[in-house]
Amino acid sequence: MSQVHSEVTRRIFAPIRPGAEQSLRSITNGVHVPTWIAPALDSLFERHLGADWKMRHDDPSLWEQVFAIPDAELWQVRQSLRSFFLGFLRERARKRWIDGLTHLSTVCFI
Repeated sequence: MSQVHSEVTRRIFAPIRPGAEQSLRSITNGVHVPTWIAPALDSLFERHLGADWKMRHDDPSLWEQVFAIPDAELWQVRQSLRSFFLGFLRERARKRWIDGLTHLSTVCFI
């Protein structure tokens, strides 16, 4: 996607910025794992991958170890995060309804 985006951007800027073809570059988006990961998943990974897993998150062999995590533990974390997310959505929809920004059916659907 970023390569296509850079090509489109170069075409857009070419008429107004000479040399844009050489100066605009594409990048690959990513996440900062230590701040992006949910605390429950972080704890699970620390127990099974080691306390230093975040320092090694770029090592492909680290992720092979995920297969050794018991399915029940992964499922429990998944369910916990799903429950948290749905509660967040419900509260947000409820607040939007109270503030007159959405219809009651939106709140009832979630």
